[in-house]
Amino acid sequence: WPLAVHDQCKVINTEFKTYWGKELELPVEQRSLVRALRLAHGAPFYVAGIFKLLHDLLMFLGPLLLSQLIGFIGDPEQPAWRGYAICFAIFWVNIAETALLHQYFQRSFRVGMVLRSSTIASVYEKSLNLSIGSRQQLTQGAIVNLMAVDAQRFQDLMPYLHMVWSAPLQI
Repeated sequence: WPLAVHDQCKVINTEFKTYWGKELELPVEQRSLVRALRLAHGAPFYVAGIFKLLHDLLMFLGPLLLSQLIGFIGDPEQPAWRGYAICFAIFWVNIAETALLHQYFQRSFRVGMVLRSSTIASVYEKSLNLSIGSRQQLTQGAIVNLMAVDAQRFQDLMPYLHMVWSAPLQI
């Protein structure tokens, strides 16, 4: 399958370079790579956070519904339809939890891929434009390390960055 236009490196890097150009206009001590990446590619990450929040909130319903089901079983005077309703609610809450969690991870992994692609393209482009003096200070191994290992860390971080606020909520 052909790669979607919005996933192509040229499109991703062009969007990042727009925000990075604005960062380069700032004084050196105020520049931020993270801010440029966030402005260029952060919106889907925040949408993923909404999916994660909804998933975490639905996780609280499972024990409540289970308590209702145990109460239903312990009281023989309750109508049968109430037991069926509780079982269907448990089923649909689990379906919704699964769908929300998958949407969260899909968006988070995609943001990680976009950040990795943008970082690799920017480092590669910069390495092609280095002056002779700068090339003598930076080894090829250091440039490859930036493109391979450090860019991969962005990708690995994205799916679990929301755990900073989600983990305390779950606990």
